[in-house]
Amino acid sequence: ILEFVLGKQADIILLGMYTISLIEIGNYDVAFTFAQTINLGLTMGFYGISVATFSSIESADKSHVRKYFETVNRFILLVLIPVFMFTAAFANVLIPFIYSADYTKSIQLFQFFTIIFIITRIFAGGLAADYLQSKGETKKLLITSIISGAANIVLAIILIPVLGIL
Repeated sequence: ILEFVLGKQADIILLGMYTISLIEIGNYDVAFTFAQTINLGLTMGFYGISVATFSSIESADKSHVRKYFETVNRFILLVLIPVFMFTAAFANVLIPFIYSADYTKSIQLFQFFTIIFIITRIFAGGLAADYLQSKGETKKLLITSIISGAANIVLAIILIPVLGIL
């Protein structure tokens, strides 16, 4: 919930405060939501399994935890990167088909978000959070979520007046 509030929702509120048009905010929402749906849709099953597996490996044989973490992350990258590349390449067809032709201005923003999601996945994305959670280090997870949320808000306040929706 914290990541949701300090992430996309904070961005939308701040965009509105800077009187960015509702059409542009809608384009932002479409681009981000579409990228996030692909990301979550392809990795959702891994998260429930990864927390349980990390926990069982952690209690049984700690030497395998890192290897499992790397293997799962590579598999996720193997699945996600081609899908993101495909959807980014054909965004000019997919976004108007899924949403409508009114959202063609969100295509470049969506392509930008696919790059961001690929980068976060290279650094293990939510899998790292699962690893921390399975080790019982939820305090670290909470602190990093607060720091990243605060950084998002500060950067949005600084960058929205300069870059607008991008």
